[in-house]
Order: sequence, then C-alpha cells, then structure tokens
Amino acid sequence: PEQQTRFTSTVMQVWVFSRDGTSPCHYYDLYKKDTLEEQEAMAAKIRAIPRKCAVLCLVGDTACKASRPLQPVLLQALTDLAGTQVELLYREPLILLACKAAGKSATKMVRSHKLDKNFLTLKASIVFGPTVKIMGEAKCTLVDQFAITAKRVEPELRVALDHKAKGRRQAMLKKLKKERENLAAAKAALSNGMSRLMPMALLEKKQGKPTRVRKHLPAKKRL
Repeated sequence: PEQQTRFTSTVMQVWVFSRDGTSPCHYYDLYKKDTLEEQEAMAAKIRAIPRKCAVLCLVGDTACKASRPLQPVLLQALTDLAGTQVELLYREPLILLACKAAGKSATKMVRSHKLDKNFLTLKASIVFGPTVKIMGEAKCTLVDQFAITAKRVEPELRVALDHKAKGRRQAMLKKLKKERENLAAAKAALSNGMSRLMPMALLEKKQGKPTRVRKHLPAKKRL
C-alpha cells in the first residue's frame, strides 16, 4: 500500500520500517511544546527501535527555537542512530534515514539552513533480506511531499520512498509571476519615457519645424 506524507514545518516525524511493514508515524512537536519531556520521549522512542529496523526522521522547517536548541539527550539518540554526528540547529530542515544494523555507510542524511531556501528530498529503497540495505540518496532540491510504498517480494520486503515534485510547479508559477511583474514594470517605464518625448514633438509641429523622421534610403548599387 502507498502512503503519502508531507513535510511538517515544526513537527518532527519518525517513521519505522521493518520486515513486517510500516508502523504508524510518530509525531513530536519539539517547537511548540518546547519541553525536555518531549525531547526525552522522542529519544526514548529512537533508542527502543530494534536494530534491524530502518528509521526515517524528518522535519520541514525547524525542530527547535533559536533560544532553545535541542538537548544533548535527543542529539545523542540521533547520532547513535545515524552512526555519525548529528547537529540540528534553528531553521534547519532535516532528513535522516538510517538503520543501526546497516551501519554508518547506509545512512542517508541531509539538512539545509532554511535561509538558503532549499527543500530536501529523499529517493531511496530499503531492502529487508538476510541483511538490511538502504540504497538511494537524499539531497537538496525543490519538493515538499513523499510517497511511501511497501512491497513484499519473497523473501524480502522492499520499502520505496519517492519524492513528489509538487514544489516544482509552485516555484515555476512564482518565477512566471516575477517575470510578468518585470515585463509590466518595463512597459510602464517605456510608456513614461514616451510621454516625456510627446510634448517636444508637439512643440516642433506648432513652430513649423519638420519632424525628424529617419528615411530608409535604397542601398547604393555597385558600378
């Protein structure tokens, strides 16, 4: 079955994938609740996930406030999951897909400062065979939605996480709107310039001066 999920701006999503399929998503509002208890609950959830399960953590804007960074207990849980140091600051969206049993080499992680106006995407597959494999990539591009598909191919279960390009259309419309605004501004500037030249032409006509008109003369013939 296919599930769709969108980036939640300030709520951290935690997805767990196992040989039995996909478990319901867990949501942790680390920004609005802004409590140590909420972060400890998320850290405990991550630590309790079995080693052979794949875990997807994502947030679309920021997981913490500028005045209240994430606590070491949660950052350490994310670091243990990823097998590499995880630092998550204010206004940094995050994608982290990892499996403790698969090791650091299988970790897919990307984060970007929101001021760079980057969006994160993930296109990867998780294969639960004799060993757990995570293939694919996470990167910065323009997208805001996922489709998660779980398919059993005996004796394996394959989970595919594919990004949807809805954000691209919004960006194209925004770019088109900007181009139309620039064109309208150029037309207005041209019209304003022409209106300044008109009084001079009327004055020359009133004084009987010939209007300066450039004539196109025929090209000279070679002898």
